Amino acid sequence: RLDPHELTDIVNDYLEGVAGTILKHGGTIDKFLGDGTMSFFGAPEARDNDFGRAVSCAIDIDRFSESFVRKWSAQGYTVGETRIGVFYGPAVVGNFGGRDRFDYTALGDTVNTAARLESANKFTNTRILIGAESALPDTQHALRPVGRLVLVGKTDPIDAYEPVARDTTLDSYLAAYRALDEDPAHAQSLFDALASASPDDALAAFHKARLADGETGSVIHLKGK
Repeated sequence: RLDPHELTDIVNDYLEGVAGTILKHGGTIDKFLGDGTMSFFGAPEARDNDFGRAVSCAIDIDRFSESFVRKWSAQGYTVGETRIGVFYGPAVVGNFGGRDRFDYTALGDTVNTAARLESANKFTNTRILIGAESALPDTQHALRPVGRLVLVGKTDPIDAYEPVARDTTLDSYLAAYRALDEDPAHAQSLFDALASASPDDALAAFHKARLADGETGSVIHLKGK
């Protein structure tokens, strides 16, 4: 519905902010995919804190994106929220293509899984989903479990996490999350209380709703990309 000049201004303003945030954290911008961005950390130079920098980058992109929405909404434009997927694991990085054209990019299941996590946010009421092939490396950020997600095209669940503030609600959420597998009925009451106490907690509302629909446990089968 936008005039081409309006579309260009909005998308370029958005991509400039996202790309600038990635570069600030030392990430490598792989490519722009429409209004999306693919990037990676650990190449061409690996560092000890690649995972921590990727998580910090995701949090800062989320902050920028929320301010971007407010900025353009104030000018009368409807702008959707940004979804971010981060996955830690091995990938093949190098120049791929043919004799006439090639790209420096990353390939492998890690890349595909990160993309699936990005999309999974729309099902879990989150904006950032983080996962790893095995255990998550240490990071200075507090991460709360979202669920054991069975992504489309996968058979084994992936432990997915969301970065949050270290506050009193974190302990309450962790207790409710543990109860998903240990005592679903108790989990329902805990998530009901958490959703009432923190009405802006979209993830708590997500678990409250799925429990009310009869789902139990921390394993969540996603039905779409």
